[in-house]
This record gives sequence, C-alpha cells and structure tokens, in this order.
Amino acid sequence: MFICKTIIILEGLLIKKSNHKMQKRRWQSLDIVKSVGVLLMIVLHVIIWWYIPLDYGGSKIQDRFYFFVPFLKFIGLFVIILPITAGASLRFYLGKKTKLGKGGLVKIAGRSIFLILLGYLMNFLAFGHEEFFDWDVLQFIGVGFLILAFMYNYFHTSLMWAIGVVVLFSAPHLRVLLDSLKLNYFVAVLISNNEGTFFWPFFPWFSFLVYGFLIADIYIKHKNKKKIYSTLVIVSIFILIVALYKNELFFRDIVTNIWGPGIFQATTLTLLGDISIFNLLLVFSDIFLKKLKRSKFGFLNTFSRGILWIYVLHIIIGYHLVDIMQRYVSDKVYVMIITMLILFFIAYLIGVLVVWLRGKNNMITTD
Repeated sequence: MFICKTIIILEGLLIKKSNHKMQKRRWQSLDIVKSVGVLLMIVLHVIIWWYIPLDYGGSKIQDRFYFFVPFLKFIGLFVIILPITAGASLRFYLGKKTKLGKGGLVKIAGRSIFLILLGYLMNFLAFGHEEFFDWDVLQFIGVGFLILAFMYNYFHTSLMWAIGVVVLFSAPHLRVLLDSLKLNYFVAVLISNNEGTFFWPFFPWFSFLVYGFLIADIYIKHKNKKKIYSTLVIVSIFILIVALYKNELFFRDIVTNIWGPGIFQATTLTLLGDISIFNLLLVFSDIFLKKLKRSKFGFLNTFSRGILWIYVLHIIIGYHLVDIMQRYVSDKVYVMIITMLILFFIAYLIGVLVVWLRGKNNMITTD
C-alpha cells in the first residue's frame, strides 16, 4: 500500500471506483503530456544506449549515431519536460488542502525517502555497484517533493514563483561560484559537474518542479482557462522564436559526455524553451484532445498512471536488454527497433498491471 500511494504522488490526480468519474476528474491534457513523454523517453534511451552504452559518453562513436542526433534533440524537448508533470501531479495529490500540517509533511517525507532509495536501488540493478550513488531523477524528485510540500505549507504561492525564478536564472552564476567545489557530492547535487554521474542538479531543475506545481495550482483554482491559455501560448511562442533565433532551443550534443553538461547544465533560454514546449503541448492537448476517449487499459491511461514503475523497470530491463541484444543477436538498426518495440510492450504491460492493482485496491484520493 505504501508503494502504491507513492505511485499516486507521481501520477497525481483523482482515482475513483467508477472509470467514468475518473475520466471526468483527471486532467486529461496532463496525462497526454506524460504519456507522450514516457513513450519518447523509451525511444531516446534505447537509441543512446545502443550507440553510447556508458553514462559519460565515448570517444569513438559509430557514424550511424549522428544520423539520429537531430531526431534525439527534437524528441528530447518532450522527454525533458517530465519533471514539470511530476510537480503538477504533486499539486493534484495535495488536492484542495491549503495546509498539510505536520502529519501531511511526514507522509510526504516518507514517500520522498522511498523515491530516493528506489532511485539508488535502480542504479544498482541497472548499472551495477559502481553507479550506485549516481544522482538521478528519482532522487531529485524525492528531494524536490519534500521542499515543495514544505513551501506550500508555510509560504504563499507568490514566494514559490519567486524561488522558481531564482533557481532557474541563478544556476549559471552558481556554477561559476562553486566551480572549485563541484567534485564534492553535495555540491554536485546542487549544480552538477562534468563527470556524467549527476543528472538532475537542483539548480536549475527544481524550477521545473515548481512550475508544474504552480501551473496545476492555477488550473485547480481558476475556472476560466481561456485567458490563462492565451497568455501561455503567446509567451511560449515568443520564447521559442527567440530560442530558435539564438540557436539555443535544442540541447548541445556532446557525444563524448552525452549525459553531461550539454543537457543538465543547459542555458537558461534552452530551459525556458522546454517550459514553452510543455505549455503548448498542454494547451493544445486540452483544446483538441480534451474529449479523447480513454479506455481502462488504453495507452493514455496505462502510460500516464504507470509512469513511475514504467520508468524504473524500463531503466533496469532496457539497459540490460540492449546489452543482450547487441551481444547475442546483432547491433544492426533493425534489431534496435525490435528492442524498442519489446520495451514498448513491456512498458504497456507494466502500466496495465499498475492500473489493475490500483483498481483492485479501490484507492481513492481527492483533487
């Protein structure tokens, strides 16, 4: 039950015995963003693992990989926004509560610790003991959720906006200030380093959690969405135009350190571009796909509600499956595509299992 409740934090939103009520109360467009992000995450991971199996990249890369680089940079825009959806999901989990109280904070703290420990266990099972202490997305979200809950309980949302802005814009300056200490584990958690083992530093990525949390807060509190949506679209398109003009929309492809600073120490304008992609995907999903019919075990329902366990098991199974296929089958592109399809199917089965177990336990939260 404890694990299942943790899943609810990441997935957020209402769960009811009645599927009809569940469909009506869930934020459909957020589920669409999550589902698309999870699907493209699998694609991105498989391609990169196929050609660059080590976290810190490689000096000798097959020429074939460069064919996929523009595609990876494009779909990366949709994958990298998943932490925003996590922040939004936490806000829906908190529901209409204005204060959590000590009991609520203790619950969030327990679940945050669970996510952090799960992240380290995933490292070990996927990459071995040498990568056990890598700082990855589950550790980051675990810590981020605890801070968000604390801020929501004791401060006004206007201060949360301010903190999000400060975290986003101060990151480049903080990296310069703390550069001499970046090999320290806790400093690297704050700003990352070039070693390829710290993937989601607090600065600037906490701003993504804050943004998702506050966008969900606006969605919950304001009935008239048209003005909010029009503002988001106009501002987001402007930012994307500027980012494209300055050639800072896409992440830098540093193949010798593929999971390094090119992604996780991106420029502020690149990160604003990512937030803009989230805004546009969210708004257009809400406008054009809001009434999209969802079935209990359909793609949308299973991938959005099973996001935590799909991610964890995808990393563990996927990393080893890629190695097995290359060792014992072939490293050809068609085998990579077959591997990808296998992992799609496994992800779907995981999502189905999550939906089935949650329905069986009849867990109910409020939004």
